[in-house]
Amino acid sequence: IGLLNRTSCTLTTVATDVGNDMLGIVYDQGWIYAGDRDGNIYKVDPATGSSTVLANVVTAANGLAIAPATYGSYGGQLIVATYSGNIYAVDQSVASPTPVVIADAGEASALIFGSDGTLYVADANNRKIVTVTAAGVVADFVTTGFNQPDGLAINSSGDLLYVSDSGDGTVKSVTIPGGVVSTITSVAF
Repeated sequence: IGLLNRTSCTLTTVATDVGNDMLGIVYDQGWIYAGDRDGNIYKVDPATGSSTVLANVVTAANGLAIAPATYGSYGGQLIVATYSGNIYAVDQSVASPTPVVIADAGEASALIFGSDGTLYVADANNRKIVTVTAAGVVADFVTTGFNQPDGLAINSSGDLLYVSDSGDGTVKSVTIPGGVVSTITSVAF
């Protein structure tokens, strides 16, 4: 796990020997949480580089996010997207948390919370973006325009969702609300 200084563009190694093929990562309250392809969720101290396995979600932990306080009983918890499609909540405030399945969202390759608390999930296999409520309700947000959506980001004003589409080598934007998809750039294969 590395720390990138955006000003100087230097990379500092924070922790080594953490997991097997690291995938998702998030920083919260002084800790780094990272998921690997084996479903392990690591809790890493960025000051010392020491790490422990916090929990296991069985399959590849692709995306990690911290739920806003408004996300039902899961507010403040670690939310994890897996290739099996399960979206888990992990209460990182307890020593040995048991992951709780919130929903099945297809092949969940990434997730992110919008500024209004909406959880957006990239369903790579089904080529769409869905939303997931804390009650486990999965709803289609955008069902066309994607080949294999993988990464998600939201702009600072909260009105655009950015999607890296690895299936066709593009970065796309999606309007929030509305779900209008536009291609921003294409990357040559």
